[in-house]
Amino acid sequence: MHRISLCAVALAMAMPAAQAQESLPQVREELKKLQDQVKELEGRVKDAEDTATQAAQQACVASACPINFDLTKDRVADNTGTGSAQVSLDPFKAVVQADGLGDPNRWLRPGSAAQKAGATTYAVYLSQGTDNPTGGLLCTLDANDDCTATKLPGRAGATYDRISILAVRDPTKLPSLAEGFDRLVTTNGLDIPITPKAGKR
Repeated sequence: MHRISLCAVALAMAMPAAQAQESLPQVREELKKLQDQVKELEGRVKDAEDTATQAAQQACVASACPINFDLTKDRVADNTGTGSAQVSLDPFKAVVQADGLGDPNRWLRPGSAAQKAGATTYAVYLSQGTDNPTGGLLCTLDANDDCTATKLPGRAGATYDRISILAVRDPTKLPSLAEGFDRLVTTNGLDIPITPKAGKR
């Protein structure tokens, strides 16, 4: 009887060990999956860091770039004026300096509803997307055709890929795609979308 009890105890002790031995390959497989997931996440972080670095080094971000009149110069018979734009990322700051833009109305596309409505000022917008752009007002040009913005036009963490100057009546509203083209003065696209960071208050 005593011998049977000892055998039962030994068997009970051996079963967990046997079960652990059987589950060891499964544990190793799960561990490998976790390691693979960690490597994938590390890769994503590195890619994001590389993209952020490249975004900070591109034109109009690392340094001021000439504002682009290519889409609108025909409206003013190539009498465009000049200027530059720069968007610093951390902390966010946008600086636009122009010269010789003249009356905002001269930039409105001939025959458009925008031309009939007219324009009273120049507004600078930061936006994302082409077909259905989203974004907001940075600032309006002063009497010297300059402006500086330190407040993000949208929510924190939003990305942008274009800075534009429009001739508008109400600068607080980002015009639709069609109206925006009718009111366009200059536009500079960013090859790599940027995610500016708000400055500390």
